[in-house]
Amino acid sequence: MEDSDEPQAKKPKLSEPEDTVGVEEKPESSQKEWLPVSAESLMNIKSESSKSQSTNSEITDDTETVVEAEISDTVCEDTVSVTQKTESDNVDKPDSELCEDQEVNNGENVESEDSVKTEEIEPVEKHHVKETDVGILEYISPFAGFQGVIKQRYSDFLVNEISVDGKVVHLTNTDIPKEPVQPMPVREYKIPPGLLSEEEIIKLKELQQSSRGEQKSVLISVGEDREYRTKIHNAIAKGFPGLDSSTVTKFHEKFIEATLKNDKGRGNGLHNWPKGRGNYCKFSFYKEAQDTVNAVGILSNKLRLKHGVFQYAGTKDKRSKSTQEVTAYRVAAEKLIEANRFMRNIVCGNFSYTDSKLSLGQLKGNKFTIVLRSVSGTEEQIAAGMKSLNDIGFINYYGMQRFGTFSIPTHHIGRALLSSNWKEAVELILKPRHGEGITITQVRERWWRTRDSKEAATKMPKNSHIERSLLLSLAKNPNNYMGAIQKITRSSRMMYVHAYQSYIWNCVVSHRIKQFGIKPVCGDLVIPHKQYIQTEDTEAENVEEKKESTDKQTPIMIDESNIDTYTIYDVVLPKPGYDVIYPGNDLELLYKDMMEQDDLDYQNMKTKYKDYSLSGDYRHIVAKPEDVDYKLFKYNDVNIPLALSDYDRMKGEPEPESIEDGANLALRIEMTLPTSSYATMALRELLKIDTSSNFQASLNST
Repeated sequence: MEDSDEPQAKKPKLSEPEDTVGVEEKPESSQKEWLPVSAESLMNIKSESSKSQSTNSEITDDTETVVEAEISDTVCEDTVSVTQKTESDNVDKPDSELCEDQEVNNGENVESEDSVKTEEIEPVEKHHVKETDVGILEYISPFAGFQGVIKQRYSDFLVNEISVDGKVVHLTNTDIPKEPVQPMPVREYKIPPGLLSEEEIIKLKELQQSSRGEQKSVLISVGEDREYRTKIHNAIAKGFPGLDSSTVTKFHEKFIEATLKNDKGRGNGLHNWPKGRGNYCKFSFYKEAQDTVNAVGILSNKLRLKHGVFQYAGTKDKRSKSTQEVTAYRVAAEKLIEANRFMRNIVCGNFSYTDSKLSLGQLKGNKFTIVLRSVSGTEEQIAAGMKSLNDIGFINYYGMQRFGTFSIPTHHIGRALLSSNWKEAVELILKPRHGEGITITQVRERWWRTRDSKEAATKMPKNSHIERSLLLSLAKNPNNYMGAIQKITRSSRMMYVHAYQSYIWNCVVSHRIKQFGIKPVCGDLVIPHKQYIQTEDTEAENVEEKKESTDKQTPIMIDESNIDTYTIYDVVLPKPGYDVIYPGNDLELLYKDMMEQDDLDYQNMKTKYKDYSLSGDYRHIVAKPEDVDYKLFKYNDVNIPLALSDYDRMKGEPEPESIEDGANLALRIEMTLPTSSYATMALRELLKIDTSSNFQASLNST
């Protein structure tokens, strides 16, 4: 996992240029032709499926979808070529030149082959996945849309998590938390006469009853008499519970220093954690141009702690400025404050202690502040579009970043894994693809020709964690493809199979909207949208087991007797699995036909391999944003932010203002979305344009 440079400043440092994020390299692959729908079948959706796409880690705009700890960051696709970067290669350049590293691209359609040829290297595909390749086809509002550039700079995309109690999570301070004073029992201990003075005893008692975080201590002059020092240490230990003592030298004289236990936040307090303090430190976690998993990895490395010490409800988009809650098991706030000094673009603050840890999906949603630049619409068009988005909503598609950013999509790999085709999955991940850096491209091409995994492993960039894991395993056991796959983190493997479920869901919802519109019909499945919170499914190590252990809400099937009770916002579609029910109309046949094309049984997704046994889940087909607001800005300089992040406000940055004679128009949108909904899909409905990074790059002429 890539880390950031370590500035020596004594306060949190966030780099001023917004583009100090290294470009990392990513996997991808594909082999057999994919059709969004089966044979002439139920759907008139035209597939322009592509031959290959990348295995980039999936990072959702809505910030919930999860990525695994070992997937390297996305390679920019909106430039003609990208040279490989490492963490020491981070170079400042205008943020407008950075790509949409999570929104997948569009491009020319290329027909896929049925299998991977190893005799000779195939030409590197130069096309990119389009929305139509992953089932994103329909709109629900009659509004015509207008043009705008999404995330021209990562500061144009702000995300604040909404906790389960409905509060928006913000970073407002980095102060040591004030803890309730827990009176320590004062033991009746008779201090030997003359050992401590009355003044020293009073000071020790005051220290014993003081609040933690005040950094108090008591110094007792002891000289060179070791036996005398031992007696004082024993007296403090027996007579003043909750205090530590140590011998220190100050001003060429020896003292015994008494402090509150764990007052300095040493270690993560597993053995000396103060009584009465909650076992978890909860804090606001702010980051710029870092997804959650990578940022937590940086923090854990700085503190020399395991990644599992930290818990969070979901992951936030890498290409953004985001704030979310994180809990850390028995990590003192002082240690996190100290870590702030050595991290770039990451700040911990708003500390408190609690007995409850965060878990996956434990949030209500996310608040977004998004700036669209180079907007072409008139004020009347923009007002009409915003009213439409507020009143009608958008199709709750899985966004393009769910499927990777290069020419081999993650759902192709997922299909291979679900079919137990381990060799195909490995080759899809390692196959050469267009748009990566020179080094990784050369390594891929040479491995494809020679299958020398040992050589490739030594030359593969270190930030290409998935590829390196595969190659190192194959170097030891050249034909054990299943064993190689198992060397990838479980969360990475689950990312692929969940992407396959998402692909099927997208295609089916497109057919549902096209055939039946936005009114409930008989056979639809419904779960009242106010009663159901969609959870994430790609981050947790045991997410499927977790879902099985809880009561999954069973949907109701609409018929003539209840059709007037529900709206389109209650209608759900299942992600395929062994523990879901399917709609009572021709949509079930569509699931069947599509998955049979891939030699999968939509009703039997239990396999002997537990990781790839999917129970399924439900997802509302239409989402409606809340708390929608917007403001127009005229501007000249693209590098001037038009929205303030939490850290900007902490620094006292002035509110952005519109320039009366500015040459360009920007639209700043504020909205709240439920968990697991993609902000880019809401913007797609508003703009009526392709959200892929390739298309967005073509709009970015600044």
